[in-house]
Formats: sequence, structure tokens, C-alpha cells
Amino acid sequence: MTTRNYPIWKHHIDAAKQELRQILVENQDGTFSISEKKFNDAYNKVSDYIEVIEKPKLELLEKKEYPPEKVTTTITRSVRDTALSNKVKEERNYQCQICGTTLSIKGKGYAETHHVKPLGHDGLDINANMLVLCPNHHVLFDYGEIAISPKDCKTVVDKEGIRIFTLIPPIPKKEYIEYHYNKIYKK
Repeated sequence: MTTRNYPIWKHHIDAAKQELRQILVENQDGTFSISEKKFNDAYNKVSDYIEVIEKPKLELLEKKEYPPEKVTTTITRSVRDTALSNKVKEERNYQCQICGTTLSIKGKGYAETHHVKPLGHDGLDINANMLVLCPNHHVLFDYGEIAISPKDCKTVVDKEGIRIFTLIPPIPKKEYIEYHYNKIYKK
């Protein structure tokens, strides 16, 4: 099979398959057998084919000059209200509601908006479901390493349930705090 769009490596795979068909012997019970010599010959030929296929890739890897593989995907995600997120961060002075840190990047405040009940879990994109966090506390909340205790809705606890901070107001709605605590933190 020779076509312009048929990759060279596929030609090598086809040749290896053909080689195997020629050396396998079908037994009466429907199984296949191969002599040790023929097996070794086939193994060496397949190894040669693999080397032909992989050698260009290895050379690129050694030079560290290879483009990343690209794939086309379709993603379904919740669309957040960026204007609201920016407004919330501005109202809260870009200050992390856990540690109080305010980051400045190129003279501008930087913080991240965390949805206590994630949008991907049907959480609402509203002020009462948002916290303003530094990147470190944002990732800890996302992965359930820390949570707001639903007992008082202001104590931030670590994975062992030990108080590590008191949340800086405003406090998210209790139902969102309970959701995060039970479905993400306790997982």
C-alpha cells in the first residue's frame, strides 16, 4: 500500500505483520507456533522496524527540539461572569480572605476568585458563593486540603480539622460552605 498520505512508519508496521504471517505455522488445533530460530529472526526484524520508527523521535528528544503533540478536543465548561469576579476582587482589595496577603503584579493587585461550591458542581456564579484568595489558598481549597468549618462558617481548618485561620469577611452562604466541606474537603 503506497499512498502519499500513508506515513512511513505504517509501511514498517505492515512489513512486520507480513513477516510474521510468513513465519507462523498454524497447528491443527487452531493455535500458532514458531521455531526458536524464526522467532529470533522475527524479533530482530521487528526491533529494526521499531528503531526506524522511533529513531527520528529519539533524535528530536535528545536535541530537546520537538514540538508538543496537538490534539483536538471538545470541552463543556461553565462560563463564569468575569466582570463579577473582577468586581468582587476589587471590592475586597485583592486581599486573600484566608491569610490576608495582597499580591501586586506590575503595580496591579492580583488575586483569584474561588467558588466555594464549584461551578462544575452546579454552584452559582454569585457573590455569596465567592472567596477572594491568593493562588496558594485557592489551590488548597480546590483540592479539599482546607475548608471553612460549617459549625461557625468562619474557621478555616486543615485536613486534620485543626484551625489554621479565621476567614476574613464577607462570609459565603452557609449552604455553599457545607457543600464544599462535605463533598470536596471530606472526600
